[in-house]
Parts: sequence; structure tokens; C-alpha cells
Amino acid sequence: MSHAHVVEKYQESKVDGGHREDSDLQSLLELLENLENDDALAAIRETRLAELQKEFRQIDRAVDDLGDSAGTVLQTTDEKELMATVAATETAIVHFYEPEFARCQAMNNLLRIFAEKHLPIRVVAIEAHNAPFLVSKLRVKVLPLVVAYRLRQEKCRLVGFEAIGGSEHAASLATLESFLLGHGVIARTTTNAANVHSRPARAETEDSDDDWY
Repeated sequence: MSHAHVVEKYQESKVDGGHREDSDLQSLLELLENLENDDALAAIRETRLAELQKEFRQIDRAVDDLGDSAGTVLQTTDEKELMATVAATETAIVHFYEPEFARCQAMNNLLRIFAEKHLPIRVVAIEAHNAPFLVSKLRVKVLPLVVAYRLRQEKCRLVGFEAIGGSEHAASLATLESFLLGHGVIARTTTNAANVHSRPARAETEDSDDDWY
């Protein structure tokens, strides 16, 4: 069982299993150390266990802070609230969109999948017309626009789907994670991510360009 797989299983236990006793951080760490029949787990050294422990605590904190909203895209209509969230969060991803744009809907779908796989990361979406200050400051011209922040500093921007497959139909969780990993936004990718694609809300339009805002 890989490091990423262990983290994913722990996330699932927190979201799906609620407050089950066997999802307790210390209990799971003890389980990992005692699984003698699994060579991969038996070979995990103290440094790897420390990394797992850190990730588990980040997951616990996200679940404690957000409750049922953990692992979801947080919708907001207040750009001041959005900026406060970015300022208070280690890693945040912000999606500027308009709901009537098909590609924005597809990006929202992809980010929902991403949020489920990365609980400690705050994924926030705001309709562009509700964020006039940020739209002006960021010089938003094309939607969807995704901006990733780490420690309140912008790490990267994703304009449309050009950098993650070229279109909403080619984009997948794997291409999104690869982009974010390359820019230092995330430290791990999801197992079998290549098989997870966004689902456009409606059929492809006649042209494949992104929507100008």
C-alpha cells in the first residue's frame, strides 16, 4: 500500500466513517506499524510515519474546521470572506467562474473531485461578478480562472484548460494534480487519478475556446 493510498484511505474514513474509533489518528498509526504481512507498510520508516502523521493531523484539522463541508468546493458570494479564507489557510485554490459558462461548470466538477481527494486544501469558488476588486486586481479576462495560493502567496494560475489537457473533455484529476504538483501547490497525487475526468454539464459547444469575461 503506497503512501498516497494510505492517506486516501484515512481521508475516506474521516468523511465516510464519521468519528469511528478505528479512524482515530493514533489507532491508525499503530495499525500501520503492526501490519507485518504487508511488506510495503512494514518497510515504512520513522520518517515516512512522521509524514503520514502530519498529513493525518492536517486532515483532522480540516474535518474539525469544516465539518460536513470538508472535501467540498466552498461557494461564496463575498470577496472579503474569500480573501479572509485565503489569508487563514495554508493552501487555498480559488475558482473564478460564471455559472452559465459550460467550461466553468466543467471546472467546478473537476475541482469537486479534487477537493474530495485533498481535504486539507480549501477549494473556494466565487462567481466573477461577485468579486469585482479581485477580478480587476488579477486582470481576469478569460474564465474559468483558477488561482492557487500557499501561505497567502500566489503559486500559479490556470486559465481555462490549456495547461491540463487542452479542453474540458481531456482534463482529468491526473492532469490537474500534475499541474499543481509541478507548481508546488500539492505534495502528492491521487492513485488511479488518470481515470477520473470532469463531466461537462452540457454538450460541447461549436467552438472549443475558453469564455471571455
